[in-house]
Order: sequence, then C-alpha cells, then structure tokens
Amino acid sequence: MENSVITNLSDTALTKNQIAVLNKGLNYIPYTKHFSYTQLDQDMLRFERKLQLFHFFRDKEEESDDEIDNTRLAFEENPNYWPHKLNKDITELCRELKQEIYMLYKQKNKFQNLTKYEKIALKQLKQNKELIIKKADKNSGIVIMNRCTYEEKIYQMLRDEKVYKSLSEDDSLIVKSKVDSLLKKLLHDNCLTEKQYLNLTNYKIKTPIFYGIPKIHKLGNPLRPIVSQINGPCYRMNQLIHEILLVAESEIPYLFKDTTAFLQVIEDHKNVTNDTFLVTMDVVSLYTNIPQDEAIEFICEHYENTLHCWHNYKTKVLPVKTIYLKQLLQLMLSNCSFEFNNEYYSQLY
Repeated sequence: MENSVITNLSDTALTKNQIAVLNKGLNYIPYTKHFSYTQLDQDMLRFERKLQLFHFFRDKEEESDDEIDNTRLAFEENPNYWPHKLNKDITELCRELKQEIYMLYKQKNKFQNLTKYEKIALKQLKQNKELIIKKADKNSGIVIMNRCTYEEKIYQMLRDEKVYKSLSEDDSLIVKSKVDSLLKKLLHDNCLTEKQYLNLTNYKIKTPIFYGIPKIHKLGNPLRPIVSQINGPCYRMNQLIHEILLVAESEIPYLFKDTTAFLQVIEDHKNVTNDTFLVTMDVVSLYTNIPQDEAIEFICEHYENTLHCWHNYKTKVLPVKTIYLKQLLQLMLSNCSFEFNNEYYSQLY
C-alpha cells in the first residue's frame, strides 16, 4: 500500500482490495476460464512464423556478400508468407509448447493469479460507470477520476473552435478515399512498388479515438489530448511519411534522440563557471500551436536539402518528389478527424 502507484482524484474511496488489484498494473492479465483452442492454434502459428522468418532471413544475411545491399523495402511484407524451407526444431518446439499450454488449461487444479477478494474488487471497478481509470502522463502511475470531471475536461478542449470543429458524421471513408488516390499517384510515378501500394491501402479502417491522460505533475491535473490513429484512414500513410523523413530527421544538427544522447553531449561540459545559467523552456500545447503551412514548408525544404544524403543510409522506401511530400503532409494534417462519446470532430490546427 505504501508503494501504491494510484492517484485517486475521484470522490470514491477505494477499498484495500481495489487498490491491490489496480497496483498490479493496467496490463495485468487475470486468469480466465474462457479458452479457445482455435485462438491458441492461430497464436502459435503466428509465433512459429516469426521464429521461422527470423531464422531463415538471418541465415540469408550471413550468406550474402557484405557489399551487396540486401535492405528490403518497407511495406512489401506478405503477412501470409512462410519460408520455403522450415527449421524442424522450431516446428517441434512450437508443437510441444502448444501442447503444454493446452495441458495446463485441462488440469483440474488451476493456478489463480487473483484472490477471491481481488476478483470481487475487479468486478466492482468494472461495474462502476461513474469512474474513469487512466494511466498517468509520463508513465507516473494510474489515475482514478470521476467520469463527469474527465468528460468536462475533454469537452473544455473540444469546445475551442480555433482548434476543433464538430462534424455531423464520421468522414473516415472520405478521408481514406483521398489517401488512396494520392498513394496511387505515387505508384504511377514509380515512388511506390505495387506491393507497397497494396499494403498501404488494403486494410480495414477504424475511426480514430480521442482521449486524455491526466498530468498529475501539473496544477489542476489537466489532460494531455491523444488521438489514437491506429488503423485510421491516414494510419498507413503516416507510417510511409515517417519512413520518407528518416534521412532528413537524422541530418538535423544537434538533435537529441534520447536521454543517453543528451548525457553524452553534456559529459564534456560538466565543469562550468559560477556565472553560468542553465535555461529550459516549455511550450504550452506545443502540437496544437504549430502553424501547419509554415511547418510543411520547413519540412519540405529540409527534406530537399538532405536528399543527397540518402546513399549514406539504408533506407526502406524510395525518395519521393518534394511536391508529393508536401501533398502527403497537407493531407495528413488537414484530415485529423476522430470520435469521442459517439460525437465526431476534426482538428483544425
């Protein structure tokens, strides 16, 4: 209890067992009586395929000449592809593992990873529709909030007409159609291969979801707005943009990729004089305050200036014309629509 990772901002007093079960983490998986042998079979096939692919292509890389560039293009993977030559040890391992899992399920004395009281506590939390349970910003634990407070904070953001616009209906299919049309242009101009085009366009789309994660380190516990774009209409296109910009990003001077990179730089500047000032700055709501047109111009300019560096990197996509990059960015930034509480919005800025 003393090491609890829970911050309770709600009006509900949590019981000891509710706190105990939440402290196991939001990714903790309770034992369940429901079991699907079909699902187990599918999962084990996926697992074996990953192992077989890793083993097969690792051997190929070791056999190939170092001077030959064997980099495979991104988005050309076939999700149904299996190596023509399988490793029998991997196949046997997976067969035994699947059998072992099934036998564990069939045994009479099953291991329970929650106590009887923790199961009751979990059920109580699930049935309490007045509470919202979210992970805290910056991985600083779990936050419990009143649903009404959480929703009011969300609507307070969404009511800002400079940033968000209410939509009468979901426009995901319309946006996906625009994305597919632009990617077809890239295909016809040999910026994409046929396989890449099919992988980037052929998937079942979902409407992006808007939610907030509480910043418990700030006064008033504001929410950080998040739009989950997973399988949204721009999702695969966003992944393509990410790959296209990897060289340009790598060529940004003085870019700290992570904390380790920062520590390596300051290692040479530990000893400073008494009149040295350390300064830090924070931009409030950074991502919703970047002028899009200016940002796109800067990105395209830097991309064009670094095209000559592509041969220095093992890129996984083909370079595109700057005009296409501009169109990709404009399409991505001007079509960020999402759903919250069965209401649809578009992000304007």
